[in-house]
Amino acid sequence: GGIAGIGGNITGCYSTGTVSGAEYVGGIAGYIYSGYITNCAALNPTVTALTSGAGRVVGDIYGSGSSSGNIAYAGMTPGDGGVTFTTDTRNAGTGKSAGDLSTKAAYTGLGWDFDTVWEMGPGNGTYSNLPILKWQ
Repeated sequence: GGIAGIGGNITGCYSTGTVSGAEYVGGIAGYIYSGYITNCAALNPTVTALTSGAGRVVGDIYGSGSSSGNIAYAGMTPGDGGVTFTTDTRNAGTGKSAGDLSTKAAYTGLGWDFDTVWEMGPGNGTYSNLPILKWQ
């Protein structure tokens, strides 16, 4: 995954790079078993799995693992690995267009904390109008 191969407890993160692997590949984590992914943004252009388990946010969820309040770039492509994305929203997150991703409302509607954790990035540069962690 863009943040972790095997996710534990992941909260308040984002990933923007291309991610690829053999199986269980996601924009944030490859898979989670008993942990959770909450309020993360998978803004990756491409996530590629060669054999199985591709998801915009997480490749696969096992056991008591959970995923909530996550958002993903709807234009993300599954690359040329031959594995299509799962449509389960736990794995895929809430898909948003590039335009929607630049609005604060897209995130606050999912419970993101813009009082203490996040802020919208400046209108220029790499993370133009996307959420960034306040401490960045």
